[in-house]
Amino acid sequence: MTKKKIFFIFFLIILILLIILLLLSTRKKTSQVLPGEIEIENSYLFATPLMAVAGGQEKIRVTVFVLSHEGKGVEGQIVSLGNEGDLLSITGIQTTTDAFGRAIFDISATRPAVYSITGKVGRQALPQRVNLIFK
Repeated sequence: MTKKKIFFIFFLIILILLIILLLLSTRKKTSQVLPGEIEIENSYLFATPLMAVAGGQEKIRVTVFVLSHEGKGVEGQIVSLGNEGDLLSITGIQTTTDAFGRAIFDISATRPAVYSITGKVGRQALPQRVNLIFK
């Protein structure tokens, strides 16, 4: 082989390596799970406090955590809460999950009772319920 051919091959190899490095460095680096990768059995509801005064005076905050099979938060999911009846006021503070998989709601009741709250991620029902006491 002549020196020109060796130099040309060497130049091509360097060029290809630079292109590969450029592509790898511009690729989006993220540890987030894709929105479709929800593990509904890992997701859950959390309420604090569990008891409040009825009559709309106090609120209970319910946080829904939407997680992947690895236990990581899944961002961008629309969450809704519900219960049977219309005695509760459910206010969505953040109804779309953030980077930690959190959606946040405030709940108040007009009458004293124990209310069972259910959650949905899109059309998937969460397996867990949380009971709130308004006195």
